[in-house]
Formats: sequence, C-alpha cells, structure tokens
Amino acid sequence: DFLTKLAEGGVAHPGVRYTTIMTKYDEAVVPYSSGYLRTPNATQVILNALDPANAKPVRCQFVPVSP
Repeated sequence: DFLTKLAEGGVAHPGVRYTTIMTKYDEAVVPYSSGYLRTPNATQVILNALDPANAKPVRCQFVPVSP
C-alpha cells in the first residue's frame, strides 16, 4: 500500500532540523498540539509560552486555491 510505504521511515529525516511554530489559539489545527513533530531533531515553539502576559489571538486568513 502506498501510504504504508510512505510512512515507513517516519515523518522526519535524520540530518534535518525541524521547527514547528504553533499557538494555543490556533483555529486551523485543532487541537493545536497536533502540530507537534515528535522527533529528537525537532524544536517545538508555542508562541503563547514566549510571553504569556502579552498573548493575544491573531486572526489568520486563508485564501482557497482554485484548481
């Protein structure tokens, strides 16, 4: 099966450093923790944790792409 072969090696490649950036107010990815890349060569950044006293929701606009 194509998807099984695709997932065999995991989602991250050794030798590549990954950074995921997320916010607890995310409305596109729910729950926001779904954005975590669970691999030793990934850094997770939760924007709200950087400055909790100044955390505000920011609206993102998505523009659909025509086929």
